Amino acid sequence: YPTLFRSDPVLAQAPRPAAVIADRFAQGAVCIAAMRAEALSGFLWLCPVQYVEDDVRCIFVLPDSGVAWWDFDVWIPPGERNGVVFAKLWQAAHDFLRASGARWTCSRITRMNAASLGAHQRLGAVTIGHALFLCGRRRQVTIASHAFLHFSHGADAAPRLHVHPPYTPATPTDATPTTTRALP
Repeated sequence: YPTLFRSDPVLAQAPRPAAVIADRFAQGAVCIAAMRAEALSGFLWLCPVQYVEDDVRCIFVLPDSGVAWWDFDVWIPPGERNGVVFAKLWQAAHDFLRASGARWTCSRITRMNAASLGAHQRLGAVTIGHALFLCGRRRQVTIASHAFLHFSHGADAAPRLHVHPPYTPATPTDATPTTTRALP
């Protein structure tokens, strides 16, 4: 499966706004794609060092060592979801991550997404923290693991939540609202 770049024309097929895709590349994210002929049949995104969330105001900060990457936005069209695309996408992602020296991936999963929670559990994910984001107008309250509380009033005031896979040390003030899984 190919790794897509900012200028790749196949990205026009992705069901995401161009500005969102541009922001992802600007923060160093990598897109792994599944293709069927010339058609996009799935993708997933990976981000090293830190991930600037585009759903809520939050920056998830990973260890500087590069042993953990953030995985996000796995998309497969409904007609392909019971096939092999998911498994092959993750195999390509694991190959990429291993070549990059990564041992873990981390992600944020909403409690309301039972399918994603189940898939992550089947892949061996473990919960390493929790976070609650209360959003209204321009305000956001973030309550996270390890007694973390943050109030923000605009886009420039995102909390920085430090994420540590199970083997890395965390200080008592670090919040870790994510699940993680070891690469096989």
